[in-house]
Amino acid sequence: MKQINTKYLLLGLALTVLLASCSKDKDDPKPTAPEPGVYVLNEGGFGTPNASLTFYGYTSKATTADIFSTKNGRVLGDTGNEIKQYGSKIYIAVDRSGTVEVIDRTGASIKKIELKDGGVTRGPRSFAFNNGKAYVVCYDGHVAVLDTASLSVGTLINVGRNPDQIGIANNKLYVANSGGIPGDENTVSVINLSNLAVKAVTVGDNPFGIAVDSDNQVYVTAYGKWGVSASSLTIIDSSDDHVISKTDFEGGALTISGNKGYFVGYDGKVKVYDTKTEAIVNENFISDNTELTAPYAVAVNEASGDVYITDALTYDVDGDCYIFNKDGKKQDAFKTGINPGSILFINK
Repeated sequence: MKQINTKYLLLGLALTVLLASCSKDKDDPKPTAPEPGVYVLNEGGFGTPNASLTFYGYTSKATTADIFSTKNGRVLGDTGNEIKQYGSKIYIAVDRSGTVEVIDRTGASIKKIELKDGGVTRGPRSFAFNNGKAYVVCYDGHVAVLDTASLSVGTLINVGRNPDQIGIANNKLYVANSGGIPGDENTVSVINLSNLAVKAVTVGDNPFGIAVDSDNQVYVTAYGKWGVSASSLTIIDSSDDHVISKTDFEGGALTISGNKGYFVGYDGKVKVYDTKTEAIVNENFISDNTELTAPYAVAVNEASGDVYITDALTYDVDGDCYIFNKDGKKQDAFKTGINPGSILFINK
């Protein structure tokens, strides 16, 4: 009988293991974290499951369209409303689908959380985070409390009708109760996070936007009620929740960075509001010849100071995102999906 050469047998076994390992890596690749960059959540069309997630890399300047579908092999859903990060997880509120998608920084799904009542969407819209909890505003009149470790739904807190945005200051949640259409609500629900007790503060009609400055003052923007009241801005002192001021204000929700608040005015221009003087200090932030058709969302990258402004164009086609420096001069731009409404920076 011919003797087997053990050296060649061991070499053959090693090659077999190596090839099997390469095959496995090819079939089941580990997710690769994207470079630092920005996610843009695109709402899509209302009533259509075409919400999407766009990623743009700071260094490569490369854009990945619909990265969620690419990573997960399924659509994001109907009406993506807000994207935020807490710890290592990223949370996406998908309003009409009644879901909160939790993903990692690569866009890969960690868990899809259902927020429904008997199969009917609760309408998750926006987030605030505190002490291991995610507070999710639901348009059906609740704030859902999620445990960010187990990703399970706990308490449902009753607030006002058709709540929209949420903010946190002095260990309290501030929820704008819009009243939907025709907007006959004029309160902010204040939730004490120590005991979940709820009280109401009166603001302008049809409130929707909430922002908090470095002094823990809460800014509430309200659309007003058609033919009855004007749009307004109410400032609340979160130390005791008294109203500091209420003035007419023609614009969308504030995005506050330092002592500056950026917002889209009703005239279609991005304006700058000073939180110290409580006045508009720049009627048109864009200082070069860049023209936007329908400015939609504004966000400030705290790491660079750059201001990102999305353009929804005609609201039914893929939009754009423009990057401006702090002086309002365009640095770059990239394509997004339909109705780019929420921006998240991934800086590390």
